[in-house]
Amino acid sequence: MKTIAKSLKEKNKLKLEISQLQKRLNTHNSVIIGNKRPFDLTQVETEMNEKISQLVILKSAITKANQQVQEKIYKIAEIKGLIAFYKKLPVDEGKKTADFRSESFDYEVFFNEAIIAEKIKKLESEAEKIQDELESFNHITNI
Repeated sequence: MKTIAKSLKEKNKLKLEISQLQKRLNTHNSVIIGNKRPFDLTQVETEMNEKISQLVILKSAITKANQQVQEKIYKIAEIKGLIAFYKKLPVDEGKKTADFRSESFDYEVFFNEAIIAEKIKKLESEAEKIQDELESFNHITNI
């Protein structure tokens, strides 16, 4: 048995290996006639498919083991989405000239930079707390 934490590391390693095999297939699939391919692409494809199968099994096991904390996983994902949203929220205030027009417009914001920064800080703190809880769970829970 291994912990979720170790399984997550293994998952990331498998994803990297799959990506490297896909890159190898992509790079060497089409070659100039007469040039040799440095790899047996049939073997590369077989290895890639085997690793994909391993990844599916591992991800399924991780998902089953995470059922107790699934709500926290969803919550942290949504918090991260909100943080990204707030970071992109426009905060233009005052008189601005529109792109390639000569007219200028007066802008006002509902949430100014300070308010947004405070919201982001609060969300990051909440995400960090949940992340700590998830990491603790991952280090003690076996799959």
